[in-house]
Amino acid sequence: MDNFMNTQQIVRNMNQKILGGAKIPHTSSFPVLRKKDGKYVIALFTLLQTREQREQNKMQRPSYWCVADVQDGDNFVEYNCKENEFCTAPYDRLYNRGIPARAGNEQDIKSLYAQLDEIRMNYVKSGVIDAFSYKRYLDELFKLIPSGQINFYRELSKMV
Repeated sequence: MDNFMNTQQIVRNMNQKILGGAKIPHTSSFPVLRKKDGKYVIALFTLLQTREQREQNKMQRPSYWCVADVQDGDNFVEYNCKENEFCTAPYDRLYNRGIPARAGNEQDIKSLYAQLDEIRMNYVKSGVIDAFSYKRYLDELFKLIPSGQINFYRELSKMV
């Protein structure tokens, strides 16, 4: 498993490629797993945002989403939601961002990424996702993200 890359580095690489690297105000999600074309990939969604929306604690629904290889982050592909949708939320409204159940710190995020590293490593070795561990990962993730985004994460984390 020489080319296994940790989640934090994969996410960093994906974030550099999102929106073609353009400096457009946006935020990217934490990583989730998604089954695509019969195999699991790392997936992120992208929310475009304005300063006014941020100040009002509002957000648009995701506009883009991207995937990369679960082992090493290769094969990055970005999708425009209007052309290749993952989400059922309507476009014609703003959503309340909400607040996280608890404020996460750097150690919480490192721990979260370490959990996903372990799940991914197990998948690469065995070809099986440990559903219990992945549910625990999502439960911890949902504590750290604004409540208004949870459904976006659930829809992106399509496992079938």
